Amino acid sequence: MCNRIAIILLMLVASSVLCKGQRTMSGQTFIGTEGFYNGNLAGGDVTMGRYTINAFWFGSLSVSPYSVELDMNDGKIFGKAGYLQTLIYGGYQYRVISSRKRNANLYLGGAVFAGLETFDPFSKLPSNIDTGFSKHTFIYGLTPMMSLEIFVSRAVSLTASCRLPVNFSSKISRLHYNTGAGIKIML
Repeated sequence: MCNRIAIILLMLVASSVLCKGQRTMSGQTFIGTEGFYNGNLAGGDVTMGRYTINAFWFGSLSVSPYSVELDMNDGKIFGKAGYLQTLIYGGYQYRVISSRKRNANLYLGGAVFAGLETFDPFSKLPSNIDTGFSKHTFIYGLTPMMSLEIFVSRAVSLTASCRLPVNFSSKISRLHYNTGAGIKIML
């Protein structure tokens, strides 16, 4: 398994060295993936987007597990219950700082999202407990974002980001932070 991963990474780097063209060129499409930490659990997303002159737009699919403490109305904490957010993002980020050759770029921007919040997705809570939460809830909101990309070759960059999604319709939690790291591949 490790050999396959090493071969794939070697092929990506080797193919990207042969690519010519400016990094973050307007009209250039990219795909990427990112793993992120949200305070207590890890999630991930898959992204596709396109660069403009000084920015990029993107769309992504994100899956993020969370946990919440359950209070049984008498002040005692029952325990933690899990919930899962499956979201579709669409957003725009503007380049605020970059190196002269654009091999390091800092972006600020935001996104809108919509998706499904599933409470206790693996049915770990006993069936006699009524939490008052519905099993599935449609959620939507906005998120400010900051991301850094560092190109290791013409077509591959490593990314680091932070987000602060604000849910307008979740009954469980309205605000989370996410910090992440990932990879982008220019097509």
